[in-house]
This record gives sequence, C-alpha cells and structure tokens, in this order.
Amino acid sequence: MEELRSTEILDREIQEDARRKAEKILKTSEAECDQILSDTRKRIETVGLEKKAEYARLLDSYIRDAESAVPLEKQRRRVSFVDSSVGESLERWLDELGSEKRFSLYGRMLSGFQTVLRGETVRAYYKGSRETDVRSLISRALPESSCPDCVPASGNAKSSFEFSEGILVETENKSILCRATREELLADLLTNKRQELAEALLGGRIPS
Repeated sequence: MEELRSTEILDREIQEDARRKAEKILKTSEAECDQILSDTRKRIETVGLEKKAEYARLLDSYIRDAESAVPLEKQRRRVSFVDSSVGESLERWLDELGSEKRFSLYGRMLSGFQTVLRGETVRAYYKGSRETDVRSLISRALPESSCPDCVPASGNAKSSFEFSEGILVETENKSILCRATREELLADLLTNKRQELAEALLGGRIPS
C-alpha cells in the first residue's frame, strides 16, 4: 500500500515537472513570437517609410521633368516661329528682287568657287534665266575656267540637279559639283545671318 502511494506521488511530481517545463516552453515561444511580430512591424514601418520616401522622390523628379519640359517646348516653338518667319520673309524678299538681281547673287556665289575650279573645264546647268546671260555671268564669276557647255537643267534626271532657280557647275570629270541656287542662297543666309535677319525682317519683334 505504501508502495502504491509512493508511485502516485512520483507520478504527480513528474506531471508537475512536465507542466512547468511546458509552461516555460510556451512562455519562451510567446516571447519569441512577440519579438518576431515586433520585428515584423518595425520592418513594415521601415519599408513603408522607405517606399514613401522613394515615391516622394519619384514624384519630385516627375514634377521637375514636367516643369523643365514647359520652357523647352516654349523655346522649341519660339525657334520654329523665328525660322519660319525668317524663311518666309526671305522668300518674299527674293521674289521682290527680281530675276536679274537674284542671278547677280548666284554669280557672287559662283565666284567663291574660283580657286577650286581654276583651270577646269566645266559644264553649266541653269534654271530661270537665258543661256546668253548665264554664259556672261559664268565668264565673269569664273574667269580662269572654261565652260563650253551651258544647258537648261529642267528635265535632267540627276537628283542633285533638283533646284528651283540658279546655276550648277560640274567639272568635266564629274568630280566636283558647285551649286549656286536659290535653295543654297536661302540655306546660307539662314545659317550665317539668322539672328541679324530675324531682328531686321521681324522689326525686332522676336517672341520670348
């Protein structure tokens, strides 16, 4: 009988010890869970702040880009307006000059090729004037070149001969082609005298 009670006491002690150990384990697990949850919340908060900062940075960048695009577009429109206005004014000015004065300008352009064409035999292609006048102009502009052929350029299949008015001069071996045309004159004026022309032709009224 005594032995039975001792066994029961031992069983209770074992159960009590097991309960205490279980409680300890559970408390430890709870503490670990609490720590994990706390760390998770902190991480979420940190990530949230990081994302918020990143989105704010992206928004600022977008706003800056949008704001910078406005003056760029304004500048582009301004340049386009000036170029268009100057180009139209130049076209009107050339029309008002008349053919004789325009060809006088083409002759001055040809004079700039004297060095490269010195001693060369050339063929001239022309539009907008008479052959006799073109020959006379070439003889003055290129006194050290020989030009036995002077022919109208209209109907010529070469794409390089596509021009509205003026003179093309090509060497006999076709290695050099010099252009003194309305298109070249306009391009030269726009390239080298754009600002002066804008102020003169637009009366200083260049939009800002």
